[in-house]
Amino acid sequence: MTGQPAVSPLTKLDAPASRPPRGPLFFAAILTVAWCTFLIGMAWLTANPVTLNRDQILRADFVVTGKVESEPAMGEVSVSHEWKKNGLKGIIHVENLEDARVRRGATYFIPLSQAPTGYRVTEARLANSAALVYPATPAAIEQLEKILADRPDKN
Repeated sequence: MTGQPAVSPLTKLDAPASRPPRGPLFFAAILTVAWCTFLIGMAWLTANPVTLNRDQILRADFVVTGKVESEPAMGEVSVSHEWKKNGLKGIIHVENLEDARVRRGATYFIPLSQAPTGYRVTEARLANSAALVYPATPAAIEQLEKILADRPDKN
């Protein structure tokens, strides 16, 4: 016993502790963030595509592209294009426009049926009998044209 602490032959006092290189870890983190950003972007751009209800479109007397000119409860729609008969122009009154959850100033495809005081949104034959309208987007125009081209009566 010499009074000095025992030194293990397995430890080297001269060598610094070695760290693994951080380059691959940094690269993996950047790659993960880029991949997550890409996936979020794809989900955002492709989420909730507009799908038109074919039955509702075919049962409607008219299908218009119209801008909601007033509060939805007032029912004023400015028709810019009628797709089935080319018979509607100008501002029309739509009875149940508020049920369709539209916004003032927005433009929609609106399937319409005759009503005592003007028109009403043709209801879809769904469990909730919804009054569906559709945002007027290029994808929706394409769907609408296909539905109308394939209809059996072609009035």
